[in-house]
Amino acid sequence: MRQFGSLQTVPEDTARYLELPYFPEHPTQDERDFQATEEYILRFYRRSSLVHEDFTGSPQPEGSTPYGAPSTSSITVQAELTSLRSERDRLRWEVAEKDEQLIDQRQLQRELAQARAELQRRDQELARVNVTMEVPTHLRINISTRLSPGIGVFRGNVHLCPERDGRST
Repeated sequence: MRQFGSLQTVPEDTARYLELPYFPEHPTQDERDFQATEEYILRFYRRSSLVHEDFTGSPQPEGSTPYGAPSTSSITVQAELTSLRSERDRLRWEVAEKDEQLIDQRQLQRELAQARAELQRRDQELARVNVTMEVPTHLRINISTRLSPGIGVFRGNVHLCPERDGRST
């Protein structure tokens, strides 16, 4: 794993992450677990309410006292369920944010890899140009400059220097 500034590259084999789309009709394992917990709480509450039947022998409506008001345990269960639902929603939101961050990080890693490939390509091109630009010593160029009176700019006179390669003119 390499660090580049504040970016960190993750090897491709460890960066794989299976992203599954969310379909409400096909709940995730966490949602099935949450649903089972919710059903258990409701079933447990129903059993406890059957114990508190009134004297006529008729069962109470769910979540009410013999006088029609919601019972304290019903309010507690509803509050617990509301709390669990809000926690579930908060966790879903966090997961969605982390997924977005992961997507952004992957995009940055792709851009970084492309920039590195481009840099390597340019380095290779520069090396190739440098090799072609190297001139053998017997063909070195002597550039002398002089001021051109009519224009006022430097004009270079170029000629081969035969004394450098051992040949005479």
